[in-house]
Amino acid sequence: VETDSAGNAVKEDGFTDVTTVDFWEFSEDEARAYVDTKEPMDKAGAYGIQGKGMRLVKGINGDFFTVMGLPGGRLIRFMKEFVGLTTD
Repeated sequence: VETDSAGNAVKEDGFTDVTTVDFWEFSEDEARAYVDTKEPMDKAGAYGIQGKGMRLVKGINGDFFTVMGLPGGRLIRFMKEFVGLTTD
């Protein structure tokens, strides 16, 4: 949201990004072993595709960085358009 000097919204926009993740079938023992690593405890989706959780992932359809938490490339392009962000 872009605001004027009085704090009123003068421009707003946004985007969403969707990525699907396919998992290998895994047993309850494999799930417990993964939970025992404590890795999934601070993850929104309860797995870390960039860590030990990668062994559970069969594939993704979409932006890997969306799965990680933030589609950086898309965000930069959005910000360039929305507020005229310049990058090196």
